[in-house]
Amino acid sequence: MATKANDNHQHDSEHEHGHQNDMVHSHLAEFKKKHTALESLIDPPVMACYEQDSLAILMTLPESDLASVKEAFVSLPKKTTAGNKYSPERLITAGLYPLPDIKSLPTTTSQADRDEASIDRVFLDQRFRIGFSKLWGHTIELNNNYNSNSLASKKVESGVYIFQKDEMPYASVIQNIWRGKLCEECLRVLPANKQKIVECPGCLDGGNNTNTESMNRIGTKFCSQKCLQAAWKAWHGYECHYAENLSILRQQTQLALRIYWRNVQNHISLSTPSLSSASAISTDIQFITNATANLAINSSNQAPRIFSKDGGNIILPQLCHNFKQLDAPIRMSFLMTGFYLEQLLNLPEGSALELAYLQALVKFNSFAVKSRIFDSIEANDSTMQVDDYAVGSALYLLASMFNHSCAPNAMVVFGRDGRGSQNVTQRDKEDPEPRMLNVLTTRALKVDPDIPVQVNISYGPQGGRMGTKERKASLKQSYLFECNCSACNDKYAEAVLQKNFKCPKNGYSCRPMTEDDLKCPTCNTMIDMAQRHKMTQFMAQLLAVSQDPSLTIPKRMTLLKTLESVQSQMFVDTCILYGNTCDQLAMVHAQTRDLSTSIEWCKKALKVVVVHFPHDSIEVAQETHKLAGLLFNNMQTKEAMKQVQIAITLYKGHYGANSKNPDLLELYEMEKLLKSAP
Repeated sequence: MATKANDNHQHDSEHEHGHQNDMVHSHLAEFKKKHTALESLIDPPVMACYEQDSLAILMTLPESDLASVKEAFVSLPKKTTAGNKYSPERLITAGLYPLPDIKSLPTTTSQADRDEASIDRVFLDQRFRIGFSKLWGHTIELNNNYNSNSLASKKVESGVYIFQKDEMPYASVIQNIWRGKLCEECLRVLPANKQKIVECPGCLDGGNNTNTESMNRIGTKFCSQKCLQAAWKAWHGYECHYAENLSILRQQTQLALRIYWRNVQNHISLSTPSLSSASAISTDIQFITNATANLAINSSNQAPRIFSKDGGNIILPQLCHNFKQLDAPIRMSFLMTGFYLEQLLNLPEGSALELAYLQALVKFNSFAVKSRIFDSIEANDSTMQVDDYAVGSALYLLASMFNHSCAPNAMVVFGRDGRGSQNVTQRDKEDPEPRMLNVLTTRALKVDPDIPVQVNISYGPQGGRMGTKERKASLKQSYLFECNCSACNDKYAEAVLQKNFKCPKNGYSCRPMTEDDLKCPTCNTMIDMAQRHKMTQFMAQLLAVSQDPSLTIPKRMTLLKTLESVQSQMFVDTCILYGNTCDQLAMVHAQTRDLSTSIEWCKKALKVVVVHFPHDSIEVAQETHKLAGLLFNNMQTKEAMKQVQIAITLYKGHYGANSKNPDLLELYEMEKLLKSAP
């Protein structure tokens, strides 16, 4: 009987095991259908710590749990450290003192200590406040109580700064391609004189290492000793000996780690008891149970999390991380990365979950920091082009309160476009820190005493730049919400935006087509969809390569001309993609001083912008400004004056007549010179 029972048990176990294998393979097949390669979710160093079979199974689990991650972890990450290359005395001489052991710091603290640890609080202008509704959650909106009593016009004009002073980030990280070119703390351009560049003496490839390529890739460089010391205290002191390991991780992961360091120093945790409030009028922070905290942070706007109307008391745990709402494979990838970092950096047990939450927080709340980079031609040449590059990413507490609209009524500005602050150094006046952020109204907002008027920014997707279907899909995937803004409901604009394709046989003789049309609606010529897809992929590759800031001007021009040639075969000349290429061709021709050709490309770009954006939009203003500058420098006085005055009117509408915006100041100067010209 015992033998028979054992046989039956073995048969049942084999059957159950086979059934489980079938389920795993089924989940794996489904995962491969719905998701791209694992490399798109997990950094290669993290993947290397797991067997491939275990990795595939982990990614198919319906629920993410840290125990499964730990069980599947088969090898410690290879640690590349600086060893004993530099003595502690050398670090101390540079003002770099040992930091407290992370494991010795508490993870929670009292509200009084938290307030003391928090620095540089930023408040909303009195005309704005933080509001809340179950439909929208927390929003920045007009302060009706103040505006109704104080504003005679009953409206807030465009060009108004929403923050009383510019906000500095809670944490930030440089984009990898800018390492060796920008300061890794403040993100300013490194000094042209290499002798003035400050390099951390503790970094793996610093000091006496003469391998230039290695130094540019790994060495941690700063614009000043002040920035080095600030970075050392905030994050670099913990990361210094792991620079090579960390530099190859994706930017989202690196920023999450920077936030982790600051949280630990400020005794803040997302994975331990978090915050709520006893009443809607109280600003006291009380800690509650973890289960309730997760509900408060991730609920569908059932209750407010923030009770500071002026935005001055926001703390990190009040931001949404929505970890539990993410797809299981993404949650698992965050846990795996968190555990990798816990092992690599010898962090306290439990840090993996904290880092997973922080990666989710970064996904939903981080900002790309954009900075104007001047091209290396004569500094006194007014034809010199500047371009806004994403040089890093950062987390801002107050700025994270803005909701999205594809037709925003406000825009985020950085550095020299901010309002500046009092008591700044002369350097800050001449070269404001790129990480400083403010938000500007871009249109007049009428005060409504009955309905709160929201102030919205764009999270990236914007009407005119992207089709409605594409925008909504992007926002749903990236931010987990269904956008229903005015731009997403503008059927006419969408119809215009979609008709980008020319008839392959008769071109402009036929009506434009959408990407879904299988044949020309005018002449019935069939579309070779396979060929169109092939050309689309080729254009995407050309565009990606042409954006490399390290390219020489001739190389970039060749790539852009090839891209324009391919685009002009497929698209109508009002397609936004074609317009972007024309704009870039205008820039590179200006850099080679071929102003006449640059002007022609700029006019083509402006034609596209006017079709896709409102006539008074910042996009039209910026493109008109570019054209005005080119005409001015090409001595086309009459046409230059016309475009200068149009641009001034548009910029004043966005920034205000008395704004110190550098573009507007430049336009005023051009107008003055043109008026005095014979």
